[in-house]
Amino acid sequence: MQKIIEGFWYRDSLLKWLLWPVHLFMCLLYGLRRLLYRAKLFQQKASKTPVVVVGNITLGGTGKTPFINWLVRALQDKSLSVVVISRGYGGTAQNFPLTVTDSVDVNICGDEPKMLQQSLNIPVIVDPERSRAVDFAITQFQPDVIVSDDGLQHYKMARNFEICIVDGLRQFGNQFMMPAGPLREPLSRLKQCDLIITNTSAKDIPEKESQPQFSTQAISLVNIKSNEAVQVSLDRAARPFKSCNAVCGIGNPDKFRQTLIQNDFDFDFFSFPDHYHFKQSDFSDFAEQAVLMTEKDAIKCKSFAKENWWFLKIDTVPNAALIQAINKLSARLLEIKHEQSLD
Repeated sequence: MQKIIEGFWYRDSLLKWLLWPVHLFMCLLYGLRRLLYRAKLFQQKASKTPVVVVGNITLGGTGKTPFINWLVRALQDKSLSVVVISRGYGGTAQNFPLTVTDSVDVNICGDEPKMLQQSLNIPVIVDPERSRAVDFAITQFQPDVIVSDDGLQHYKMARNFEICIVDGLRQFGNQFMMPAGPLREPLSRLKQCDLIITNTSAKDIPEKESQPQFSTQAISLVNIKSNEAVQVSLDRAARPFKSCNAVCGIGNPDKFRQTLIQNDFDFDFFSFPDHYHFKQSDFSDFAEQAVLMTEKDAIKCKSFAKENWWFLKIDTVPNAALIQAINKLSARLLEIKHEQSLD
């Protein structure tokens, strides 16, 4: 059903106009909600520590997680301490705020918080009430900056900077708001964001060098069971398997599929819903065949992974305009840090 709906959202069809009244109604609700916050009838919870929100205005994956991974490292390179907060979508936690540690099961905290915690080794706080997560992060860890994984639509949480990630391939579909289209908010929302970044393919970057954008590049195959890493090579003979079953449970499975095609993998493709909780029985038909998945999915399969199960490690490749924009953001955050030290 999800694939059918997204197929309707992302193809040109005259039928979309039948849902135009639904789109209009959702736009009116959005406008009313924004108005209530601007009129201060709905209160925002401000914090002394600057908050950077990284989100999107469409439903589905746009590459936020790998970008946040890169962003946090870029801020750390400027001597800024960072805490990440997340809603923990897909997790089963009942008690909040929850600090993600090595001992917290991925099914409790959610796959994206767990992946960020393991990759960055920094505090990651899970709480659907983001303003509460901000307060907790400040009290417990005193960071220089808080990065919110998603949350553009969580207006109760005040923020200093907004970064919107756009999928360069799918973009905004039919440009209608949910459920008539993929938009969480109208396109006019982009005008309020401090930075709009396109997640695109590497071959497109030189053509649009003036616009902040990034691509993701496959760098290694990592064995889920042993953590052995093998550099991705176009030479199939150098790989640990000749063919594989490619499995993913992410918001934009076509992105993973295209990455495998670009790197000349021989694979059968199996797509599950985003944040899917994998079970060992999901792989029973594969017997002893090789399995390849995303890093986010691999975290959920580590407890029952076989010796020939791998995940594709990817790296974020920014263009010059994005590096310049993040350097500018870092400079402003350092100014705030210095100003607060004088108080």
